[in-house]
Amino acid sequence: ETIVETAGTAPSGAHKQPWSFVAVSDPEVKKEIRDLVEREETINYRERMRESWVADVKDMVSQVHGGDNDDFAAAVRKPYLTE
Repeated sequence: ETIVETAGTAPSGAHKQPWSFVAVSDPEVKKEIRDLVEREETINYRERMRESWVADVKDMVSQVHGGDNDDFAAAVRKPYLTE
């Protein structure tokens, strides 16, 4: 409850806090969500974001995900989504 309250009051564009929250406990559903999130983030870096933006975040993303700087998008991992 406290986590949702805290997240729901975090700053957002125009201070509208347009979020919805869902508590997931099923390990299979968590895995499906993780797979989708990792795939979408990889697509974002490779296809959707401007090359200049990707270049600006490359080092940070590589450090966070422990990936190769040459193809850091392939290394996107979010283990906290299934832990």
